[in-house]
Parts: sequence; C-alpha cells; structure tokens
Amino acid sequence: GARARDLPPFKVLAPQAMLALAYLEAYQATGKAEYAKTVRDIFTYVMRDLRGADGAFFAAQDADERYYTAKDRAKLRPPGRDEKILTDWNGLMIAALAYGAVVLDEPKYADAAKRAAEVVVARPRRFLDDHAFLVWGLLNLYEATFDVRWLQSAISIETETITRFRDDSGRFYVTASDAEALLLRPRESGDGAIPSGNSVQLTNLVRLSRITADARYERYADELLRSVADEVSLAPSTATHLLSGLDFALGPSFEIVLAGEKVRAMKRAVFAPFVPNKVVVHRPVVDSAITTIAPYTKEQRAMRGKATAYVCTNYMCKLPTTDEKKVPALMERRRSD
Repeated sequence: GARARDLPPFKVLAPQAMLALAYLEAYQATGKAEYAKTVRDIFTYVMRDLRGADGAFFAAQDADERYYTAKDRAKLRPPGRDEKILTDWNGLMIAALAYGAVVLDEPKYADAAKRAAEVVVARPRRFLDDHAFLVWGLLNLYEATFDVRWLQSAISIETETITRFRDDSGRFYVTASDAEALLLRPRESGDGAIPSGNSVQLTNLVRLSRITADARYERYADELLRSVADEVSLAPSTATHLLSGLDFALGPSFEIVLAGEKVRAMKRAVFAPFVPNKVVVHRPVVDSAITTIAPYTKEQRAMRGKATAYVCTNYMCKLPTTDEKKVPALMERRRSD
C-alpha cells in the first residue's frame, strides 16, 4: 500500500476538484508527468470512494490512515461517508473531470462527468453557487463531449441565474429573489479555497459571450466587474478567481471552432498547451443546434472532408488548418499579437 505521506489530501469533494483543476493546468504548463499522475490518483479515489450508485458524488469521507495504508483493505470496514449530494460541489467535480478528459485525453473521465451531470441537473438548486458551479461544469462538459445538450443546459441555467440572483448593479446575491426573505441578502465576491459564486459567474458570462456572440452576456459581465471593482481593488489577493475572469474578459482570448466529424486529434492539440482564455466549439458537417446558438459557426466548415480548426479572436480568424500540429502555434501567435 501507499505510504501516508504519498497520499494527496483526499476526503472532501470540493478540494479534490480544485486540486485536480490546478494540477491539470500545471501539467499543461510544464508537461511534467507527476502532475498528470496526481490528477489520475485524485479521480481514481473520487470515482471509487465518493461516487454513489447513480453517478453523483458524495460530499466527504472520513479520514482513516489505517484503511488507506493497509495492504489488504477488504478485511477492513471502509471509512464512513457524508452522503449528501451537494449541487455546487458536484458542479466543481464535473468541471474537473470534464477538463481532465480533454487534457489527459481520457474519455472515462468525461463519462463520469456525464453520469453526475444527468443526476445533478435534475436536482433543485437553491443558492448562487449551485447555479454558477453547475454552469461551469456543464460548459466544460460540452467542450469535453461536444454534446450540444450540455451547452443548452448551461445556457438555460445561466438564464435562470440572471433572473433570480442578479441585482440592479450587475452583482449576484447568494440567495434567490424568490427564496425566504432575509433582513439582508448576502453578496460575496471574495475567493477562498473555493471561488465565490460571483467570481465563477464572471467567467461563465465571459465564456458564454464568446461561445454565442450574444452581447447581453458581455454586458452582464462588464456590469458585474464594475459592481465589484472598488471592493476587489482594496484586496486583490482575495479575489484571484475573479481576476482570472477579468483577464479573460480583457483578452486576448480565443474562439476555436473545430469543424468536421473526427476531431479528437484536433481537440488534443487545442487542450495540450496551457491557454486558459478560450472557448472551443464543434461544428458538425450537418447543421445542428450549435449553428443557432453560435451563428458565426455556419460558415466554418470542414475543408476537403478533413477535421479543420479555426482559431479566432473577436471572431476574426487565422487561416484554417487541417494539421493539428499547427494549432498550438496559431494560439501562441495570436496570444502575442
């Protein structure tokens, strides 16, 4: 069995998702195999010990060093679990698994994310974090699977979030407008070990603005930024996720369209390097719902029947390529423009 000091700090679902996302980005940036191994270890633990029969993830498991270091675990009683299904924490794990699927080119992680999403999307959502973190997960799941229903679900939940949580200034309350009345409806923009709902909302809005070219999302993102600017400027280090969203909003960022049917190699090329400020959309050969959601994709078709990548900023595209080896260079050149 593994020695205790070799084990990552597993046990609670949300930190596992945040750790996995951080290690995935570290792997993209450095190519170091140990970072990818850590992600796989996290996902192995979560899918084995924190997943329910329906595919959703439990909140936590008791720490038991004796169990985790034993050579023959079958003789020991597994540690107790907190089997609550928390929508926001599941959203984070869906986001992490879906991102891991594309960075590590491992479809089983996307399958696990899909199973959890099927359950969690159908559950009631009460708080801002439930909505924002689930949209994050669904956007990542769309990019991992190119199944447009996940993008449609993300848009639907985001519309609900804007309607029920947004105030007149553009910031989002923690509780919904139709929830039990409080003396003071709280609003949070500071990030801790887990980002705030407002920080995640900012990135969601920017991503949706880039995917759909719908100016409303960009306006909502801009108004959110303006509403928290004074507070965040006093202590920027407490709002790191929000500042990442600001960096995405300011750009340069990328709209990447992969056209054609067999685009897996192209997708690997897109997600191999660390290029955080991007959205990735699939344009099938036959017109689909994506051409309605993202009208600019109508003219972006596969060339000569081959998978084709269009790398764009502000919907102005470099010449398309059918050579996946050229994709990282296109993104890097555009980043330095």
